[in-house]
Amino acid sequence: MSLTLAAIAGIVAAVVKYLTASKGAEIVGEKAMEKVGEASGEGLVNIGKHAYDGIKHALIKRGEHAKKADNALEDVEEDPTDEDYQRKLATELEKLAAHDADLHNLLEHLSTIVQQAQTQISGSVQGLVNVSGQGKIYGPTSGVNTGTMMGGTYNINYEDDKDTTGNASST
Repeated sequence: MSLTLAAIAGIVAAVVKYLTASKGAEIVGEKAMEKVGEASGEGLVNIGKHAYDGIKHALIKRGEHAKKADNALEDVEEDPTDEDYQRKLATELEKLAAHDADLHNLLEHLSTIVQQAQTQISGSVQGLVNVSGQGKIYGPTSGVNTGTMMGGTYNINYEDDKDTTGNASST
């Protein structure tokens, strides 16, 4: 899997979901947050916490080398809804991961988990689902997604990836 800025932004979005839910808990209390968790996909909030903890630990471990990314994470912690902060964090993580194999592997792992969670939350797909870097969904699944995926509505079946021109399909 190729780690792209978009994939890192997806991880940051999950972190933001967790941080927003956490800030909400501080403000409105635990009872109201149960409703927020139900509405926003509790699984994605939990994955956001996992991603946040992993990234925070990785940045602390790298010390001064990760100062810009750590500062960007602190900005996102302070105001999770600020899209400029989110973009800055994704960009700084991408820069670090380009020269740090361990961080690169961590971000790839987190990206896969986030993609799988988003697929499971956005529809009634059942089974282990893998999403390729090109957005293709692979794996034994059954069910119908009645929601929106990547800005459009898609029907997925085994014919979708076939080449109808008679040429060999490249994946």
